[in-house]
This record gives sequence, structure tokens and C-alpha cells, in this order.
Amino acid sequence: MIVDIASPILFVLIFLFFALFDVFGVKIKKAQHDLVLGLLLLGMVLFAGSRWSIWSTPDSYRIFDYAAYKHVFDNPLSIISFGDAYVSSDNYIRSMDPGYVFLSTLFAKILPNVHVWFLLYSLTTIMFFYGALRRGKMTRYIFVVLFIYIARLYFQYNFIMMRQALAMAILWWSISYVGERRFWKFLLCVTLASIQHFSAFIFLVVYWLPRFKLSNRFIYSSLGIAFAMTILGLWDIIIQGGIQVSLSALGLDARLSGYILDIQERDAGMNVLNLLEILPFFYFAMMYKKQMEETKEGHIFFNMFILYIFLLFVVIHFMALARITSYFIIPYLYIAHTALSATINRNNRILIWSIILVYFMIYATRFIIANFTNNGYGFFLFHI
Repeated sequence: MIVDIASPILFVLIFLFFALFDVFGVKIKKAQHDLVLGLLLLGMVLFAGSRWSIWSTPDSYRIFDYAAYKHVFDNPLSIISFGDAYVSSDNYIRSMDPGYVFLSTLFAKILPNVHVWFLLYSLTTIMFFYGALRRGKMTRYIFVVLFIYIARLYFQYNFIMMRQALAMAILWWSISYVGERRFWKFLLCVTLASIQHFSAFIFLVVYWLPRFKLSNRFIYSSLGIAFAMTILGLWDIIIQGGIQVSLSALGLDARLSGYILDIQERDAGMNVLNLLEILPFFYFAMMYKKQMEETKEGHIFFNMFILYIFLLFVVIHFMALARITSYFIIPYLYIAHTALSATINRNNRILIWSIILVYFMIYATRFIIANFTNNGYGFFLFHI
């Protein structure tokens, strides 16, 4: 039984329905609220963790990276001589970080099949993600927060790039250590995230963000210059030259720079949606800047948001590099929560946030249609 695009769209609509509870100020009893929240989180675990695909051979990367992860799990390496086994393994296995391959190998010797592994991995990701929301004090308007995550990130990361999804969740969970100035605990979390996806090391920069209090003049001028350089294509020239020079010195230019630059050519058009969605969050961030900077977590999230916009302007034409910016996108959730908490006028809240939720529903629908149509996605329980 193949699940068509109606199922993922219905999944998003369920989250939208409860997000509207927050927007319209519908009050429900705590016990009912907690029950709904628990079911939504369980749904997030199961919907991504239960994925199945007819494309299950090593060459089948056509949907959700299902075949790639299944191949790694179904071909575990030797634990004792893991290093040598990894070096001599096939390209599909060596395309993933050795830390992830080691974990997959370890659990392949314990778990009955890859589907249990997917469920366990999905459960771990959602646990860290929800823990990050609680530690970041983003639970009052939790349904809106969950909907934004579902519509903007869930199908792309929890389905397709599940290693990076877990890495992002771990890093977001660790942000409280930044506010508490616990560097070694933060570094440990970054290291654990990097075991899943090496690019997570870029998140180390977050530890130093609280040192800076950004003036409005600096924000507008730096982002204005960055955007102008994007329009003029100057960042493309700098990045292309930097990649070719630096990787050439390591003898890796033919493989890595070719991969990144080929993606740039196929994705040369600017992603207008990613730029447009910044506007309402930037408006709210600047409106509540003083309020956000009064708390440790708010100060971190505000500076991270400005960094996210800057990085997006820099790499927006490079799909492979643009994925790295997603580590810094969690301020979307914090800003949304802050704006909803601060808005007193009910009519303004309903109007503004209804428009924002409609945008994210369109974003999710567009992604689902592009990736679920005729790609053979289904639930593994239907195929046992």
C-alpha cells in the first residue's frame, strides 16, 4: 500500500489545526493539552520513523535517503576492526560520517531490522528537539512552534537528512549551556552532534554570540551589505574561489568542489521563499529586540537569528552549503513564541499569525508535492 501526498498533507493540517488554537487563544484544560501534545510528538516520531520505500537498493537515493541508510544498516562493518573496515567499504557507506556508520553497525547487531533503527533514531531526535523547546522556554505557544517546525524543517530533515536532524536537535538542546557559560558541556554536545554530521562543528560559534550586543545600525548596515553582495553575485565568486583554492591544496577539489559547484549551477535561482519568510521574523525580532536581550536565551537567539540571515545571504545559491544554515534557524521558533506572548491585541494576533501559518502551509505543501508524488513512500508496517 503506497501512501500518496494526501497523507503527509493531512499530517501537516493536523498540526495547523492545533496551531490555530494558540493563535485564536482557544483554552483547553491542561490534561487535554498535555494529551494532545504527547500525541503530536508521538506522531512526529512515527511518521518519519516508519517510512518505507520501494527504492531499497544502494543506487536508489530517490526518496528520503531511505535506501542509503538501509544499505548502511544492512551491511554492518566489523566492530573490532572498524577503522580498516570503514576505509575499505563501498562508496555508499563512506559517504556517511564514520561516527554514524559505527552507531548503525552497533545497533544492526542488536536490533531486529532497519525499521526499528529508524524508529529509535526518530524517537531520539524528537526527544532532543522537545527538550530544546523546554530548555529554551518555548512551550506556552507550543502548537504554533511545532507547526512551524513541521512545515519548514520536518519533511526535509527528519525524512531526508535524518543525521543532520538529530545533530540539529542535540545542538538546540545544548543552547542552555551557552547561557550558563558551561563550555565543556556545550563542546561535548557539539562533538556528539558532529558524530552524526560533521558539519555540526560550525555551531561552536554560538558559544561566543552572547559576547556581542548588536546595535540597530550594525544590523541594518551589515545585512544590507551582505544582501547587496548576494544580488551582485559577489558571494558566489568568493565562495567558488575559496572552495577551489582550499580544497585543491588538499587534493580534494575534483570531488568536493565539483559537487558543491555543480549544485550551485543547478540551483542558480535565488530561493525567494526563504528570503520572504525572513521578513515577518525580522520585523518581530527588531520589535522585541530589547525584550529578547533581557534574558540569556533571548540574547543568544536574537544574535543567532542575525547570523542566520547573514549566512543565508552568503550561501543561498549553494544548496549543499545552505543546509548548514539550518543549524541556526531555531530563532524562528523563539521569535514566534516571543511575538505571540507579547501581542496583546487579539485581532492583530489572529490576522498576522494566520497569514504566517498560511505561508508555512503553502511551503510544506509545495515541498510535499515535489517529493512525495510518485516516489513510492509508504509505512513499513504495511510491508512486513
